[in-house]
Amino acid sequence: MIINQSIRSGFVTVNKTGAYFSLISAVGVVNVRLSEKGRTVLDTKMWVGMSIDKAIPFDEITIKGDDGAVEFWAGDVSMSHAVFANGAAKAIRTNVKYINGESKIVDSDITRTAVRIRSDKDVFIGGAAFFSGGWRVAANQVEEIPVAGILSAYKPAGYLDYNVLDDVGNLDSFWPANSGQSECYVSDDEQKRIIKTTETGVGNLLITVDGGVVWNITLTNVRAYAFDPRTGIHYAYRTSSGNNFAHFLKSSDGINWGDLFIGYLTGMGNLTQSTTLNNIHLVGKHFQYMYFGYIVCCDIETGQVKVKVLNKDSNNMNYGCFIDDDLKVGFFGGSFDSNTLFKTEDGGITWKDVGIRAKYSSFSAASMGKNLFYIDNTSGKPVLSDDFGETWISSSGGGWDITKNIPVNLFGNIWVTHEGGLFKLVNIENELVVSVALGTAGINMNSKNIFFNPKTGRLYTSAVNNNISKSIGVSVYGDITYARVEVMELLS
Repeated sequence: MIINQSIRSGFVTVNKTGAYFSLISAVGVVNVRLSEKGRTVLDTKMWVGMSIDKAIPFDEITIKGDDGAVEFWAGDVSMSHAVFANGAAKAIRTNVKYINGESKIVDSDITRTAVRIRSDKDVFIGGAAFFSGGWRVAANQVEEIPVAGILSAYKPAGYLDYNVLDDVGNLDSFWPANSGQSECYVSDDEQKRIIKTTETGVGNLLITVDGGVVWNITLTNVRAYAFDPRTGIHYAYRTSSGNNFAHFLKSSDGINWGDLFIGYLTGMGNLTQSTTLNNIHLVGKHFQYMYFGYIVCCDIETGQVKVKVLNKDSNNMNYGCFIDDDLKVGFFGGSFDSNTLFKTEDGGITWKDVGIRAKYSSFSAASMGKNLFYIDNTSGKPVLSDDFGETWISSSGGGWDITKNIPVNLFGNIWVTHEGGLFKLVNIENELVVSVALGTAGINMNSKNIFFNPKTGRLYTSAVNNNISKSIGVSVYGDITYARVEVMELLS
């Protein structure tokens, strides 16, 4: 922090703990003595602009020199990692990050004077700018950190024990008759349930709030629906008046819906819907929906919509998603070139074959884009990444015959799908992909969707054979839900 003092009678002493010192202004050359627990650790002459070039822990500062004002920096980080403005910031940049474990929240930026942070849960802030340890940010409190360097946030994470199960089995009449096999939601007490009535294409969104006694239509003309477990918000994508008309909505309760974006996607022509099963992703801050050759991305905070062209050598991509908030880095594929999965790092302008052959359009990304999943086209084995697709690890077990369902990320590296009446789970453990069958065999789960509730640890299939579902519970220890961290950067 910057400290303003006055030298009187030739000296000034300040009790301040820190490890770095810089002299900002003074009347001529001064002598600076730094002490720790009564022991002198530095005694040197300094003039304006000088700094100590390495960390020297201290708890007392004594400055000797001509009488007058003196201004200096003393803190746990060096002044070179922070940029300070004497007046108000000239601009601000805001963002929202969802943290479960450790994740970077801001990059280095020399124009930044400070970072203000507010979280709905306790988190710890650290990074290259910190001398040691971290800075605890209590829930719902605003903290300002005056650094220009990289900052990361850490939320202590709980864990799942999938060796301890609550196998409920079949749930008759859990969904309305003829409701389809599509995206779904189930509340903690199972009284509120939401399901989309068509597997692909446009359908209705049905809701019950009394455990299935009465079902009502909460939205019509719904092309895609998703529930965000990070925030507890429901999202929907509607179309009408032609496929190039987009309507994104959100709701806190699944009943009352508000507009995120509504309007025509100009210049895109009449978009043709992708018919792959996995054409919906909610990753980072974007709700993404695939078309043949395009992807429509809606910012879930601001409602801003961007449409990206996705084709390679005149071949249209029809599944995949972006895994970064800037919509630059993503993995996509199509019905061409032997199910090759391609990676773009410039928003779809150029492509590279990353050596992946993904079966049944099975590529999926978890909500923060770090954890990825696909089924190998040759072996049928699950393949996972926990580093944004930089490296991939294949299962040592047998192949999975999943032709009609979508894998769901439970937490961290843990993914679940279903096959042969069983839930199937994979996880990265000790740099190996471990495959586990959960529960006892029951109905043939031919639905495409699974819903997971991170608070209760319950898994549900969407409608199977009209209105039958299946449920199983894994044991949850601690808090495996996300912290919502609001970040405001003050720019000079």
